[in-house]
Amino acid sequence: MTIKTQTELSKVNTELTIIKAIERIVEAAIDSHLSDEFYNETDVYLQYLSERMNLTKNQALLFALFIEKSSCYSISVSDFAKMVD
Repeated sequence: MTIKTQTELSKVNTELTIIKAIERIVEAAIDSHLSDEFYNETDVYLQYLSERMNLTKNQALLFALFIEKSSCYSISVSDFAKMVD
């Protein structure tokens, strides 16, 4: 989903929650190779999460991926790599 206008951005922000933002980021990240297209699709969600959690966008991405893998007792960097590869 590409947000094109300020009105669309405002509408997304009023309907967005932290959980929804994390879900959208994770869904888009899987098999994305974290391409430019991924960042274009998720920019509004990364921005929302980063503002709400006081993180950078990169930290927000890692946070979302970490939450996705949080049911595991041991999480490694390779687990993240497998998700986005």
